[in-house]
Amino acid sequence: MSEQEWFSPNDKRPPDGVVVDTLNSAGQMSQLVLKGNMWWFADMSMYIYYVPKFWRIPPEVKNA
Repeated sequence: MSEQEWFSPNDKRPPDGVVVDTLNSAGQMSQLVLKGNMWWFADMSMYIYYVPKFWRIPPEVKNA
């Protein structure tokens, strides 16, 4: 993985309602939002049917 820190949602949850980068089991990256116990698309249009394998705060937000 890159030098940015990735976390497993099993070990650490992202802040509620914050857009984060996620990786699924195939290694595809998406921006999602965790709200309560459900993962949503960044625009909150629909929730997803899986739990991402990893997440991180996007670099542009972390360094802003």
